[in-house]
Amino acid sequence: PLGLPHKHFLSVKEVAELLGCHPQAVRRLIWSGKLEAIRGGKRGLAHKMLIPIGSVLAYFIKYSSLNVEL
Repeated sequence: PLGLPHKHFLSVKEVAELLGCHPQAVRRLIWSGKLEAIRGGKRGLAHKMLIPIGSVLAYFIKYSSLNVEL
């Protein structure tokens, strides 16, 4: 429906595309505690941040100025 892949975590880049912002803005949201993230990845990708889809949805609901009824 939203064009999201069927997975539980999104990359910083994917979240930035969904929110319509720069990846650095997503990192700032993570550092400020407004968006939950975990560090993941294999060797060489140890600093890759993964954001749970639920965290993105919670952020959108909390901070969105849209008036949406579910």
